[in-house]
Amino acid sequence: MRKSFLLTLALLTSGCASYYRVTDVTTGKTYLSTSDSFRQEGSNRVATFKDEVTQSNVTLNHYEYRPMTKEEYDADLAARRSHLPVSPK
Repeated sequence: MRKSFLLTLALLTSGCASYYRVTDVTTGKTYLSTSDSFRQEGSNRVATFKDEVTQSNVTLNHYEYRPMTKEEYDADLAARRSHLPVSPK
């Protein structure tokens, strides 16, 4: 809890977002998230976040995450979004 609080405090005071690739270790599916929505909660460290590709809220019990640079994140996000079907308006 304290580590999570200190990370959140550091991010808020620096004014910079952090970028993450989150992997569901059960299925192998990967997601992209930012420090604005990524949270680890509870004693079993459940992750909740918004997947920036699909804009869906995700909750994972068994996951790994790794920080990404803004450049890696932007390139990965653009590549993933280019493969999404275009929704009719």
